[in-house]
Amino acid sequence: MNLDKDSSRTLITIKLIDLARILTQSATFAFCVYHGSKAIIALAGEETTANFAFSYFTGADSTYGIPWLAASVGVAYGYGERRLRQRKTRHFQSRITKLEQLIDKNRSSSGLATDGQTHPEDRI
Repeated sequence: MNLDKDSSRTLITIKLIDLARILTQSATFAFCVYHGSKAIIALAGEETTANFAFSYFTGADSTYGIPWLAASVGVAYGYGERRLRQRKTRHFQSRITKLEQLIDKNRSSSGLATDGQTHPEDRI
């Protein structure tokens, strides 16, 4: 394989970035495991509110704890993704408008809000 100097530098840079990503992920995982185990050890044998809440949702007679937990996590995730999409749309909106004007100077606005929401007059 015959690579010129720039290609080999690019390849080395890409490999170093991949290595840094893997090391960061591994360090994050190790950090979470270490501190999670410290928290569990600190609570071992203690009667705490956390123990009560945990047993409330996972007890043998409890059939609704896990579905409520899953639903709550899903709603929080959906809300966060929606906010992220709106922020990204707002961020790129001015750039897209400029590019559209470069392509067609007579282009009119769609009437969407800057965050991608439907125009208020178009709502049913």
